[in-house]
Amino acid sequence: MIQMDGDKMGRLINGVQSKDEHQNISRALSTFSHEHALPLVEDSYPGRLIYAGGDDVFALAPLARDLPVQDGKVHQIRTVLDLVDQLQQRYCDVVKPEVIDHDVQSTEPNKKTRKT
Repeated sequence: MIQMDGDKMGRLINGVQSKDEHQNISRALSTFSHEHALPLVEDSYPGRLIYAGGDDVFALAPLARDLPVQDGKVHQIRTVLDLVDQLQQRYCDVVKPEVIDHDVQSTEPNKKTRKT
């Protein structure tokens, strides 16, 4: 079982100051859930995605797979930890830029800062 939960998302959403910020973060989360989690889990590993929504992912995957590489003759052993690393990296690539942009905007002079 793989259970993934994005980091401090509630605190981030509570600190959103504008509709545009909220939409950008929501769009990034939706993009990760709908366009990245499914192909990573089911096509490149393969496992079974049970749920992906917002910053949450729940999937079932075997501990290790012997996967053919390109020509079908060479095989690569991949573990569930490789899949977890790929999911985390993709999440960081898609969602974290929005989080970082939000953090920078909220700490600029003359802007309200988030309560922690």
